[in-house]
Amino acid sequence: MLHEHTNPDGTVAKVWLGDGVRFGDGVRLGNGVQLGDGVRLGNRVQLGDGVRLGNRVRLGDEVRLGDWVQLGNGVQLGDEVRLGDEVRLGDEVRLDRGLYWCAGRDSRGYEMVGVLHEGALRIFAGCRDFTLEEARAHWAFGRPTGPDMLRKLDYLEACAKSV
Repeated sequence: MLHEHTNPDGTVAKVWLGDGVRFGDGVRLGNGVQLGDGVRLGNRVQLGDGVRLGNRVRLGDEVRLGDWVQLGNGVQLGDEVRLGDEVRLGDEVRLDRGLYWCAGRDSRGYEMVGVLHEGALRIFAGCRDFTLEEARAHWAFGRPTGPDMLRKLDYLEACAKSV
């Protein structure tokens, strides 16, 4: 059902809410957000424009999702998880704070993800699986998507250092 949601800053967003949706304090929603049945949003959650959450999605406190993110049914994101624009996660995915970050997609549609595993940052994009150093070397040599991908690496590195 279409609703108007007043954000903490006073802006109003038009959103679609399923049955039994619950918000924590200070939730900010972008325009066109669609929340399935039984969705639970923690305190100070921020959802970008066009975000679509399936049924029974649970977002912890201070989760931030970029524009046009899509999460399947039963997804659970722990406190402070951040996902960039246009990220898509299937059903029943569970992510905890400080272990996973998405830097968004490049012009070809490949999504760049960083995972902190055993104290080291691993970079995944398309079929690639690199250390941070390998990823920098791969995208540094005159590739058309290089500058964009190097900016995404900087973002993922900063996220990993913040843990």
